[in-house]
Amino acid sequence: MSFQVADVTLATNNTFREIALTRGAVSPEHNFVVQTLPDLNDFPLQPAQPDLKEGREHLVVYVGVMGPQDGIDLLLESISYLTHRKGRRDTLFVLIGPGSEFDRLKAQAAADGLNGCVKFTGPLFGDELRAYLATASVGVSPDPSNPFNDKLTMVKIFEYMAYGIPVVLYDLPEGHQSAGEAALYAHNNDPIDFAEKIAHLLDSESSRRQMGAIGREQIVERLNWGVERRELLKAYDTVLTARVRPRSRIKSRRDGLPSSANSGNPL
Repeated sequence: MSFQVADVTLATNNTFREIALTRGAVSPEHNFVVQTLPDLNDFPLQPAQPDLKEGREHLVVYVGVMGPQDGIDLLLESISYLTHRKGRRDTLFVLIGPGSEFDRLKAQAAADGLNGCVKFTGPLFGDELRAYLATASVGVSPDPSNPFNDKLTMVKIFEYMAYGIPVVLYDLPEGHQSAGEAALYAHNNDPIDFAEKIAHLLDSESSRRQMGAIGREQIVERLNWGVERRELLKAYDTVLTARVRPRSRIKSRRDGLPSSANSGNPL
């Protein structure tokens, strides 16, 4: 019903646009995809700060919320595999962000013997955050594949790309759409393969440079707020200038709900 009475609808990616067009019965000209993309003014390139590596050769960053859906448990499994089973001591993993699971995950890392290679910073903003992004060798997005995450676009992927950082993520549909050739894609929900993808990038400077350059180019050319805001302005323009659309397809309470409202899909 919300879809059908709206003058326009906004979708954050093509997956949600498809929901609006099909189950929501929204006409294509009244649906607009507006993604949350970096403003290039907020992500100026700056020199790396090697001291943030704390004596290590490489820095791997995670930036984002630490909730039960974000895959940090899987990421800690990947880090444990790299440090304990593969014997890597050349990398510092910095996990940036807040969340309901923060304390539990920090305790889990300590219990797994990862304190020497994993650092939880809590939320960082501005120059502090940009310093880590400018210094990182790899950015990770460990969100597991499930019916929820498969529909989402992870903003952190664009932030990594804005700083020319190659990305490792699971092969989520929208994640693949976002990062393209700027990322390596691990088998879904397989922390060992995820770890191997990280290791491949750490061991190949040429791959890091090539993929990072691809990501940065995509951000500068099209995946930035300066470009994306045009779609939002088009949506507002449609609302403000269009004539009132017929509402004949909206049924009354007496006639019952339209079939799309009974699809059984909670979204």
